[in-house]
Amino acid sequence: MKRFVVFMAVCGIIACAGAVPVTTGLQLHLEADSLGLTNGATVSTWTDLAGGDHNGTSTGSATYLANELNGHAVVSITGSLTPDGYSWTGQNSDFFALESTVHNVQTIAMVFRRTSNNYYSWAPMFGSEPTGWVDEAFHSDNNWGTAYYSKDYADPAVRYGGVRINGAAPVDGGWTTVPDAYHIMVFQIQQGWGSDININRLAGSTHNAYVYGMDVAELLVYDTFLSASEVAAVESYLMDKYFVPEPATMVLLGLGACLLGSRK
Repeated sequence: MKRFVVFMAVCGIIACAGAVPVTTGLQLHLEADSLGLTNGATVSTWTDLAGGDHNGTSTGSATYLANELNGHAVVSITGSLTPDGYSWTGQNSDFFALESTVHNVQTIAMVFRRTSNNYYSWAPMFGSEPTGWVDEAFHSDNNWGTAYYSKDYADPAVRYGGVRINGAAPVDGGWTTVPDAYHIMVFQIQQGWGSDININRLAGSTHNAYVYGMDVAELLVYDTFLSASEVAAVESYLMDKYFVPEPATMVLLGLGACLLGSRK
């Protein structure tokens, strides 16, 4: 009986590990691990785990990289420009178009790294028209930051959103140094004036043909403005999953307990 209790407790923890802690308002969830492809395979379809019809499709050569980040996979999207921003790569089709637009976007959380400089390109992380687009490498030479740019300039609270990089927010609420390494970004847009902030592409925009180069491990998009505690929970989930190596001893103990329990 004791072994059964240990089995249920430990195996239950293992089974539940990695669950997204905040699901209310979750409209889009892309996870590279879920693709289960062979290393180097081309990714043409990326299924939305949130259960909606926001699956992503690409006509380019986005690549699945296995065991890229703490044992997890990423999807590598080639940008239109090189990291220095002054050379054309010849790639403008690696972006993912969503089967249907995600509306009323207010919180975006993701694990990724940028692989191109988008100076002169206006190639945003997420594209949408006509309201605007979300862009981490904003329109300026080597002036890295995250901002939401709206074509109608409606409300400052809508035009510029708050950003957190690896759990820290920039002092001015809109700009911060963006790491070249993999990092956690949580971007929040405070809705206002009835604006519908929406996204219809990952790593591209309908505004132009340029592609935002990046390697993406996971993406969460909500139509709710997550509270501080909810943001902390999501950040903790992403940090534990992608940046904290799981102790080998704990894995062995957990597997051992499961095996003992299964014999009973």
